[in-house]
Amino acid sequence: MTDDEMQKLTQGLLSLLIENKLDWLHDQLLREFARGKMTTAYLSAYDNAGPSESDSANPTGKGRRRQATFSKVAEFTTEERLRITVDAIERIVVDTAEFEFKAAYEGSTMDPLGMRLPSTIFFASDISEKRERTDDAAHGRQFYSELLRQALKEIKEGIDG
Repeated sequence: MTDDEMQKLTQGLLSLLIENKLDWLHDQLLREFARGKMTTAYLSAYDNAGPSESDSANPTGKGRRRQATFSKVAEFTTEERLRITVDAIERIVVDTAEFEFKAAYEGSTMDPLGMRLPSTIFFASDISEKRERTDDAAHGRQFYSELLRQALKEIKEGIDG
C-alpha cells in the first residue's frame, strides 16, 4: 500500500467516525497526531582539546567526539497514523460490541427449567433516563462488529503487505 493510499484510507476512516457520531474519537485521534511521538535524537560535537591516545575513531586529530542524547517530538508517519486509527476503531467499536454481546448472553440467567432467560442491559443517558438494550440489539451489533473486524484485519494486512 502506498503512502497516498494510506493517507486517503486514514482520512476516510476519520470521516466515517464523524458520520457515525463518534466525533469524540475523531477529535482524540487528531490530538494524538498533533502531539506526535517521542523519539531519541543524538547530538555530536568535537572537543578541541586535541586527540587523545585512545581516540582511534577520530584519526584526523581535530579533537574528541562527544555525543549527547535527548528526546524530541516527531510527526507520525502515514503508516503509523493509519495503524493508530485502525487500532482505535477496533478497540472502541469492535471490542465494546463484543463486550456487550458477551454481557448480554453470558450474563443471562436460567429459569427453573434450564431455559436461558433474556438478559437486559441498562445504560444511563445524559438526562439520567434508562434505555433498555436487549439481546437482539447486542446480537446485531456483534454481527456488524465482526464484519468490521474482518475489514480492519484486511487493512492491517494491506499495510504489512
